[in-house]
Amino acid sequence: MDSQVQYSKMIITGLAVAVLSLTSQGKDAMAHDDDHRIAGHLIKMTTPLDAWKRKFIFKAKKQLQIYEVSEDLTQATSTVIVRGTGANAGTSSIAYLDPSGWRLIGKADDPKGWKYKADYMDASLGGIYKAMIKKGRNGGKILIKAKGVGWDYAISGPQDSVEVSITLADEHYCANFATDTALFKKNQARLVMAKGGATPAECNSVCGNGRLELSEECDDADDERAKGDHRGGYGALEREGRK
Repeated sequence: MDSQVQYSKMIITGLAVAVLSLTSQGKDAMAHDDDHRIAGHLIKMTTPLDAWKRKFIFKAKKQLQIYEVSEDLTQATSTVIVRGTGANAGTSSIAYLDPSGWRLIGKADDPKGWKYKADYMDASLGGIYKAMIKKGRNGGKILIKAKGVGWDYAISGPQDSVEVSITLADEHYCANFATDTALFKKNQARLVMAKGGATPAECNSVCGNGRLELSEECDDADDERAKGDHRGGYGALEREGRK
């Protein structure tokens, strides 16, 4: 009888260890797939009549959610999309960054981040000519710059909010500048400039960024430069209705 009890205890203990192991693995996977919600430091967009003079700048700094820089961005899909809300909501096409434009910051065995350069005159790259992600002791930073005809965000009037969505390999970063939480220095036709965006409550999914997200059955990064169907309530179908 004692041997049977001991055997039963061994089975129960083994099952408990297996369950804890699976739970831990599940948590690790979920943590890796979590969106990185960050507070944007600055956003500036200008869309003058001369399309070659369009400009876009986004900066985030000292963000603890910016820490994962180990993935090789020269072998991965990286995208940027910017979307507005409100009666004059604008949106950019999904910009697919050229993997060959990335360069490692630091050493291969101790990466500090990545920097990106491309020709803004290549409209197929969405006008993005400079980008950077870098981790830091007090939090990391992200920089995105675009200009020229490839940058197609149209500013027809004031924006209620502007969301920046950045996908770097398996990592998704989002920031939001809303009129009720950020300081808008300019918010008018052809010009938006704001500072101090609050950390968003959630990141909206993006169809076509090559990352499988909630509400998506598949995402193969082939959307014919679609303008970001997502669950946030101002995707492609709604834009079609406004035309």
